[in-house]
Amino acid sequence: MTALRFHYDGDASNNKKLVKYQNIIMHSEYHSERTATWETTSNHQIRAYQWLELRKGQTYTDDIKVMKLETSLNDKSGK
Repeated sequence: MTALRFHYDGDASNNKKLVKYQNIIMHSEYHSERTATWETTSNHQIRAYQWLELRKGQTYTDDIKVMKLETSLNDKSGK
């Protein structure tokens, strides 16, 4: 499995995913249930954190994750 993963997920692919998941963490915002449910928004962030930890060794504490989720709510509501 490791050899297959390395073959299909080379450096270029990993760098592209790294940017993608970092952008999800930094720029995702919860707008409303109409555009994207809370579950969808939070699941995207959870997957991004998991990928970054598994593949790049970037770990975030639960406090930081909660603060980021709170920020994604407050950015849109203006609080």
